[in-house]
Amino acid sequence: MSPQLIAELKQFYAAHPELVGVAVTDQEIVDIQTQLNIRIDPIYQDFIQHFGGAYAGLSIHAIKNADSLGNETVIEMTRHAREMVREINPQHALMTSLVISDDGAGNPIYIRTDAQVYIIYHDDLTEKFLAENLEILIQESFEAW
Repeated sequence: MSPQLIAELKQFYAAHPELVGVAVTDQEIVDIQTQLNIRIDPIYQDFIQHFGGAYAGLSIHAIKNADSLGNETVIEMTRHAREMVREINPQHALMTSLVISDDGAGNPIYIRTDAQVYIIYHDDLTEKFLAENLEILIQESFEAW
């Protein structure tokens, strides 16, 4: 993430400490990657190593989330979403992606291996492109503030 965005988020969290979680350790990064058999997107890794699971225009889950995000970890969210698509399409991009959030209606928001961010609708498994990467999504989400 850009130093400017990190500084803006730090300033935001200083005013809203209830929206920031506990920073993820290097060992927790290894654990996420091992348990989900993926490589974590560098932008997401940078975010969670600074802020843990935190609100940044959308809820971004990690291991230790801000209280307002709930306790569901990124591992649990990813596994649940993979189970959802596995029976219908075991080759779906979600099977090698990382679910970092949902839209509040249970539709997973995930980062693909190419860093692009998508949402998948659980009713019919249609997808919608959200952003080229997580940093752009955060910047676009904060424009509304």
